Amino acid sequence: MDVSELDVVTLTTPLVSKGLEAGAVGTVVHVFHSPNTAYEVEFVDDDGTTTAMATLTRDQFRPCSSPPPDVRKPDPRSPVMTDVEPQAWLPQEANDLLDQGTVGLYEFIWSLRGTSFNLPDDEAIQLARRIAGELVRSGKALIFAVTWPGLDIVEGPLPVTTLEDPKSWSEGESGPLIALVPTDDVP
Repeated sequence: MDVSELDVVTLTTPLVSKGLEAGAVGTVVHVFHSPNTAYEVEFVDDDGTTTAMATLTRDQFRPCSSPPPDVRKPDPRSPVMTDVEPQAWLPQEANDLLDQGTVGLYEFIWSLRGTSFNLPDDEAIQLARRIAGELVRSGKALIFAVTWPGLDIVEGPLPVTTLEDPKSWSEGESGPLIALVPTDDVP
């Protein structure tokens, strides 16, 4: 069975690092096709609040043929942002992502694209660069090159000037991707 964005899936293996047990139900929010097929899955609580984001391979879940009635699909295009500016929203989003583990720099851009802010990519990258730099300078994260989809460290820590390279903000289709790794997670 093909799996597409917004499909509801069930974990077949526990993800202890994310606090998820086998049987947890989530929603596919993105399908990666390169360099390998992988799936970004969001898990939410009963209030619709994200509890975990996980990048999974196809053998870690099964599609739900009929999702339970209480499963809520995330609606990333309509977050509650009536009085929030992107400069205030992205730091919190970045911290939330880092609390869950390693974050590819491109995920900051995707997060902004999934909102109603409608920032052009160059402005989104400029804002994300500033926020990522603040996280590194504050000691919350370090910059590394990591594999996809395993997020294994292959190089680093890298200097903060890495954030200035436009290639650092790509999805790593032709090799490792650049990511922020929470300082507490660095081996």
